[in-house]
Amino acid sequence: MKHFTVKSVLLGVCASLAVAGSAAAQAYEQSQDPQQAQDPSREPATDQSMQQQQHQQGTMGSEQGMQQQQQRGTTEGMSQQQGAQASTGEFGTPQETVLFKFDSADLTPGAQEKLIQIAKWACDNKDQQITVEGHADQIGPSDYNTDLSERRATAVRTALENGGVQSSRVDLIVFGDLKPAVKAPLTIKAQQPNRRVVLYPGEQTASR
Repeated sequence: MKHFTVKSVLLGVCASLAVAGSAAAQAYEQSQDPQQAQDPSREPATDQSMQQQQHQQGTMGSEQGMQQQQQRGTTEGMSQQQGAQASTGEFGTPQETVLFKFDSADLTPGAQEKLIQIAKWACDNKDQQITVEGHADQIGPSDYNTDLSERRATAVRTALENGGVQSSRVDLIVFGDLKPAVKAPLTIKAQQPNRRVVLYPGEQTASR
């Protein structure tokens, strides 16, 4: 009978210690997370919620990147369009140049087509004069080059007249080899840009 009583006492002591330990553990958890203690229903962030946040951030970053690319594309497109407008003059460019073969004043098929377009413009803008400058390369005697550049300019003026432009509206100027477009070696290929006639609207000014 005495042995049973001691055993009962020991069991009671162990149960008390277990209750006290559980209370202490709860008190410690509450001290570490006071918000959890105030709202026991609140749960910590799970892996799924973190993945959703990362996905949202990634989506926002992708949208911002696309917007930036679209803005850059729009800016580049506007810049290219402005550049094209800046290069547009009365004939489609600030001035038109007709090239000739070596030692020739004959118009090439490409030159004839270009002069047809210029003549159409001149007929639509009857208040505009057209200046025609004849040039030659720097190969050969200057006197010969002067005569050659005049024949080239005359061929261009004749083409404009055949397109309906009155001869009184065309101002002819001859430079020979005095105003080369490029300074190049005295070879037929290198001097090609200098064998030309230049056309631009309006009378020639003193600055040209």
